[in-house]
Amino acid sequence: PAASVERLLLGQAAGVNVATNSGKPGQDIDISIRGMGSLGAGNAPLYVVDGFPLESADGLNPTEIESITILKDAASTAIYGARGSNGVILITTKSGKVGQTTISLDVASGVQNVPQARRINMMDAVQFGEFQKSSWIDRYIAANGSEPNENQVPEGIRHPENNTISTNWLDEILADNPLFSKYDLSIAAGNEKTQSLITVGYLKQDGVVIKTNFERFNVRAKVDNRITDHITIGLNASGSKTNERIIGDGTRHTPVGLSLWVDPREP
Repeated sequence: PAASVERLLLGQAAGVNVATNSGKPGQDIDISIRGMGSLGAGNAPLYVVDGFPLESADGLNPTEIESITILKDAASTAIYGARGSNGVILITTKSGKVGQTTISLDVASGVQNVPQARRINMMDAVQFGEFQKSSWIDRYIAANGSEPNENQVPEGIRHPENNTISTNWLDEILADNPLFSKYDLSIAAGNEKTQSLITVGYLKQDGVVIKTNFERFNVRAKVDNRITDHITIGLNASGSKTNERIIGDGTRHTPVGLSLWVDPREP
C-alpha cells in the first residue's frame, strides 16, 4: 500500500521519475518530470491540491485522492508561471456524492525485512582475527624485509582460532519483520444542496533498523454547499501530524555504517 502521493506515481506515468533517497521509515521520495531541469534551483514539481498550489504533498493521505493529472509540457508553465517550470501535479480529493451516505474503513498491514541475499556478508570472529593477523604480518614484512617468528606476533592476535565470541553487528541492528499498518476511515454524505466528506487516517511504519519508526495522523473535512444555481461555497480543511524516530543520514557515522566496522569479537 502507498504511504505517500509520490509512491502512487511510481512506474505509472511516462516521463515521471520517482526515486527513493533513503531507507528510513516515512522516507522522502524525489520526483522529477521530464528529467532534471536545474542544477541548483531544485527539480521538484508544483503540487496543486483542489486548486491550491503547494510546494509538496507531504501529509496528504493517498486514500483521499480522487484523481491525479500531470502537466509536463509548456502548458504547465503558461498556467502557473515559473512555479510550474518543473511540471505540475494536479490532485483532486474525494467529495461527498449526491444521494449517498457511505462509511468506509480501509485497513492495510504487512511486514518488511532486508533479505539475506541483500545483506553484506560479514566476517565472523575467526575470519576477522585471521585478517588482522595477516595485516600485521604484512606490515612487519614491509618494515623488516622478512617474516616474523610466531612469538613475535602480538599475543592478542596470535591465535585467531581461539576467538569464541562472534557477533554479526549488522544482523544485530536490523529488526525482525518490522510492521507496516495503515487505517483510513471516511464518512461521506450528500443531497442536492450539500455534499460533505470527513476522512481520518493513521499510518505507522516500523523501520528495518531497530527502534526507528514513522507515524502520521491526518484528518480532512470537505464540504460544498450550493446556495443558488450560480453560487456555491465550500470548506476544504486538512491537517496532519507526523512523529519520526530515525537515524541520521550518512554512511560510517550511522548505526548501519558503524556495524560494518565494529569488531565482531566484541560481545
